[in-house]
Amino acid sequence: MRLRTVILLTLLLFAVVPTLLFVAFSFPLMFDRMQSVYHQAHLQTLRADFRDLDEHLAGRREMTRVLAKLPEPGVVIGANSTDQARINDSRQRYTGWVNAVFGEQLDVVGISFIDRDEKKSFWLSRETSTSPFSQTQVQPDQPDSRLLQDAMEAGRSRVLVSPVYTSDDEQGRPHPRMHLVAPIHANDEKAVALVITTIDIGGLANAYRSTLWVDVKGRYIGATEQAGNNAFDDYVGLETLLTGNRISLWQDPDKGQIIWIPMFRSADGEPLWVGRVVGQSPFTDLLQNLLVRGLLISLPVLIGIWFVARRVTRSIDSIGNSLGQGVQRIVSDNSEVNFNWKRPIELKEVGENLSRLSVTHARNQRNLVSHTQELEESNRFKSEFLANVSHELKTPLNSILVLSKLLKESEELDSQKREQAAVINTAGRDLYRLIENILELSLLERMEQSPSLEETDLKQLILDTVELMRPQYEEKSLTLETRFDIASVPMIVTDNNKLKQILRNLLANALKFTEQGGVTISVNIDYSEVSHSQPVHISVQDTGMGIPAEEQKRIFEAFRQADGSIRRRFGGTGLGLNISQRLAHMIGGKISLDSKPGEGARFTISLPLEYSPLIAPDEETTPAVEEQAPAVVTEKMPDYQGKHVLIIDDDVDNLLQLSRILSQWNIEAIIASDDEEIREALVENPDCLLTLVNLKLCESNKCDSIHLIEEQSYQCTLVAIGDEEHIDMSSKRFEHVLTPPFDAEKLKELIDHKLQSMKTD
Repeated sequence: MRLRTVILLTLLLFAVVPTLLFVAFSFPLMFDRMQSVYHQAHLQTLRADFRDLDEHLAGRREMTRVLAKLPEPGVVIGANSTDQARINDSRQRYTGWVNAVFGEQLDVVGISFIDRDEKKSFWLSRETSTSPFSQTQVQPDQPDSRLLQDAMEAGRSRVLVSPVYTSDDEQGRPHPRMHLVAPIHANDEKAVALVITTIDIGGLANAYRSTLWVDVKGRYIGATEQAGNNAFDDYVGLETLLTGNRISLWQDPDKGQIIWIPMFRSADGEPLWVGRVVGQSPFTDLLQNLLVRGLLISLPVLIGIWFVARRVTRSIDSIGNSLGQGVQRIVSDNSEVNFNWKRPIELKEVGENLSRLSVTHARNQRNLVSHTQELEESNRFKSEFLANVSHELKTPLNSILVLSKLLKESEELDSQKREQAAVINTAGRDLYRLIENILELSLLERMEQSPSLEETDLKQLILDTVELMRPQYEEKSLTLETRFDIASVPMIVTDNNKLKQILRNLLANALKFTEQGGVTISVNIDYSEVSHSQPVHISVQDTGMGIPAEEQKRIFEAFRQADGSIRRRFGGTGLGLNISQRLAHMIGGKISLDSKPGEGARFTISLPLEYSPLIAPDEETTPAVEEQAPAVVTEKMPDYQGKHVLIIDDDVDNLLQLSRILSQWNIEAIIASDDEEIREALVENPDCLLTLVNLKLCESNKCDSIHLIEEQSYQCTLVAIGDEEHIDMSSKRFEHVLTPPFDAEKLKELIDHKLQSMKTD
């Protein structure tokens, strides 16, 4: 995905996501709140539709007040009056008046008058639901005493309402009724009697047939079409809805909406429900309108955000392209780039700083390249000087060693002169080892040596090395012991020669710094998780002076010893451990140190059972090796693992070129530059594929390579190094000629031809 697209999407996300999150989380809550508030308001509005019932009940209260002001004649004349005929006549006329005024109000089924002793003095009731009022033999029901007492204490024009009481008929249908009680006052303030109006809720329900009247059990009240049914069955979910005892709205897609109101309360606190069908709530339309308008408003906003983000993205993309191309030119071409950004001011300042930085970088890079070339030239001169000087020193030094050895062993000289000759011989050997170390370090710095891997008997290698070094230990009266911590030492795959050299260096180092006691070589195999990649541990433990902890981290550096007194006391250059550590890394291992002052030192070589060049040594302990320019090789890299080529030459440039080519093919290059080295190479490596000979070395009387090869009956392919015009090919000693700079393809053809001829033979 391009940066421009990423930035555009990021801007859109930062702009749109908060809005979407706000809408997603806030709008539902807001709409729920609005719906709740609107729903309550809508219910209150619907409640107002029951004002006809409220007015009807208010009319019954007013009727009760009228009866309290115009009570039956017995209350006015007095119950103790002796003119009973007059009272009866007045009551008949009063009954006619009640029928004339309230006879058509069929929900009023009884009128009673009670004195202060709660005894009925006169009552009127209906025989049937439609018959007129008359004085019956059966007295109407009356409220409980507490309500009557409260009514007696009530003020003028007060009407108390009793709870609804219900009785069931023979068919189990409910007949709920209620009482309206008002006090009757004489001239004083105390009530002298009470008037009780009995209201039949069923009759009220019959008067309002569009209204549903249901008790708490779901039974219908009044002579309705659903009288034989149950409301909870007719309206699913109504029973649960009415348990809240508050105004509720029942909804059904087919039956519409019905509002239910707890109009009356029974004596046990249960409500009597009244329901009416109402129209659809307008909030749904309001919600849809809000959503549509929100979308219409959001769409232009989103389009505007898109265009703004796209414009910003184009600007950033332009700056990014300019910056990327400029940095590419700075890094790749070391060019001076001018970042000419006009605005904003901060970006302009950044461009100016980058422009100055590019100029400085280009100048520093040119200086660095020049300095690097000078360092490479100086390093090349140093390597050539070391090689030439060391070779020049080795020839007279060999003569000094031979003559001094003869003199110290001569019986013709007295003991003093023999001791002096021995001192000369010892100093010469030290100088010889110093020259060898310098040459080896120079070679390690100039090229990377590929290990020659072979299966090695580790135990036998250690025993051979110990026997080689034992005379030197016996000369200092030191012990040299071996200890194998396992019953059977396994075979390992490693570079035999490099491991021998590491052991010789460590044993020589231990010999130098051990005055008494001795050295022990031990072998241990550890397959734990910590050492699983390097399970083979070869330890060299001495009883010498030990190494302080602060010096142990630097002991493997070149030309480094514990302190200056060590060099003055024991001599040496401090190269042995550095070379050993480098060689250990080349075969996939490492050397660790454990030492305390006065308790000796233990150097441990950790190696894999089978070294694979794909496993690189630890970066922390790997010394930095100077990178060399790669030699020109073929496109497909051949692999000649385990093969050897002998190079008889002392020209550094020739050796570097040939070593690089051969090492990339996994061929071990064996280098010899004098007679002794040639003899050793011929004895130790009789199966070399090719022998490359620089005739200039032999012409300078340093060696007679051809004579030595013929003397050893050495069968190999001889290849001359030099100019073909100046080499005599008539003797047929040389089969081919390689002319510097060397052609890798031609060298590969010679090796392939030799391998093919070996297969044929």
